[in-house]
Amino acid sequence: MKKLTWFHHLGFYTNPFSIKPAMYDNELLGYGEIIDKVNDNIAEGKLSLVVGPYGTGKTTILKGVIAKFGGRKAVIYYNCVQKDGDIDYDTLLRKSGGFFSRLFRIKSKNRILLLDEAQEMSEDDQKSVLDHYGDKFFRAIVLVSKKEDISLIKEVKDAIKDSTFELGKLSESEAIELVRRRIGSLDFLPDDIIAKIFRENTNPRAFLKNCEEACRIAFEDEAKGVKEKHLKSL
Repeated sequence: MKKLTWFHHLGFYTNPFSIKPAMYDNELLGYGEIIDKVNDNIAEGKLSLVVGPYGTGKTTILKGVIAKFGGRKAVIYYNCVQKDGDIDYDTLLRKSGGFFSRLFRIKSKNRILLLDEAQEMSEDDQKSVLDHYGDKFFRAIVLVSKKEDISLIKEVKDAIKDSTFELGKLSESEAIELVRRRIGSLDFLPDDIIAKIFRENTNPRAFLKNCEEACRIAFEDEAKGVKEKHLKSL
């Protein structure tokens, strides 16, 4: 017989603290205003920059943009880590238009461009994307970066002056709400313990992993709930 995990024992079919994006696609607690502003910028044809450490929800924001605007291949996603030399925007535009665009080398227009890992962009990449934006090939652009000190040319800085959004600043009350959304009112993990776990590491991804680990340790200790002693190894 398969041994029950801590979350099966507590009545969950899957791990409620999973950090896989597919498990909780629409969960970006505390970032609702940022999501709205990014979407508004796209609708208005502007440039945006989203910055934040690993695990703060950048991927979820991009997936949300694709879900909202991605009909009829309107969105082009590109991860700048994969580039070998300068980014070939013309090829991206031709590919986004389907078979005949590729066959006749026709560049699509009015596309929404999502550039992930934008800290990898060169100055030439930045100048070129602005040229394509000015020529209406891209009607809106979202840059996403793990680094706040991303090196940008003046023209890009000017374009995103009022459209830079920082992720990763989850409050303690939002952290507790995040857990409650995952596990409901389950007493096994009380609010005061959730707060203590959050203070250990406020990064949302690390916080969820620590909640999972605390529950596992308490379960293996045959405790009725997570106590402070179960947090010592976090």
